[in-house]
Amino acid sequence: GNDPKGLDFMIEESFKLALRQNQWKYIQPSKPRWGPGRPPVERALYNLTDDPGEQANIIATHPEKADSMGQKLQSLVDATGVR
Repeated sequence: GNDPKGLDFMIEESFKLALRQNQWKYIQPSKPRWGPGRPPVERALYNLTDDPGEQANIIATHPEKADSMGQKLQSLVDATGVR
């Protein structure tokens, strides 16, 4: 948009919801929306500066970051009605 400051986060929606904030991307766990037999989407955290291809889920080494981003994503969903 035209806001010179903008927001420090972005919500992504595909088969799951994700929150991008600075170099971090948090993926919310969810049930699959595709055919039977497919696994659920697991909770994940990526450092996009170090891992732009999202190959290494680092949630085990940064649980506090994942928890805070998960809470922020949920508050945005609750406040704005994001699916």
